[in-house]
Amino acid sequence: AETPRYGQGSVSVTTAGGTSAALPLNLMRPGTDSAAVGYLTDVAVDRTTGTTWVMNYGGPGQLLRVGPATGSVLQTITMTTAMGPYDSAYGYGGLQVVPSAFSLGGTNVPQGSLLLLNGYGRNHVTALNPANGAIVAQLDLAGGYMTSGVFDASTGLIFATTNDDKLTSFNATTGAVVQSFDLPFGVTGHTGMAIDPATGNLWIGSSASGTNVVLVNRQGVEQRRVDLAGQG
Repeated sequence: AETPRYGQGSVSVTTAGGTSAALPLNLMRPGTDSAAVGYLTDVAVDRTTGTTWVMNYGGPGQLLRVGPATGSVLQTITMTTAMGPYDSAYGYGGLQVVPSAFSLGGTNVPQGSLLLLNGYGRNHVTALNPANGAIVAQLDLAGGYMTSGVFDASTGLIFATTNDDKLTSFNATTGAVVQSFDLPFGVTGHTGMAIDPATGNLWIGSSASGTNVVLVNRQGVEQRRVDLAGQG
């Protein structure tokens, strides 16, 4: 039977015949001792502490703090319609631990806050206190519905993929569109985005573009492509 949860690291199997060689595992399956977490739509990591959060698809959706070494669910924040307007992003949005303090809609958001970007029904960005899920600040973004997004501390902009296959940047104070560029691949489905820490370019993966994750610059021009089919 498949284990309901596991973490990253080396794994081995012990039977009556002995113990297998250790297999390095770069995967994590969040869950409890009795059941795995349902359909996951994004992941967020605090690079200073290693704290890992995942977004669980569903109605209502959940933001889960998990232990990377074990996959255990350590904390649950249940989404509400105040974070929406729906109580789930249904895969259209993003989750991030903000790397520095910034202003969202004119309200200060402390470093380490959770940023929930919900593009289902409306482009709604909510900053949350990770300790208790309390809403810190909110902002509606203009433009087409986003399918993923991140706040970029180097520019103070929010970058998002939108359902018209564009990479769009937004003013984090007003929500206005700053720039928008066509992408050379589809991002209309369930999509994820992360900032490359070495170059500042953007890694994007989408169910609309198959098994590839693609690195693009801030103008949406492809820099590199990696096929993850071998990892399932």
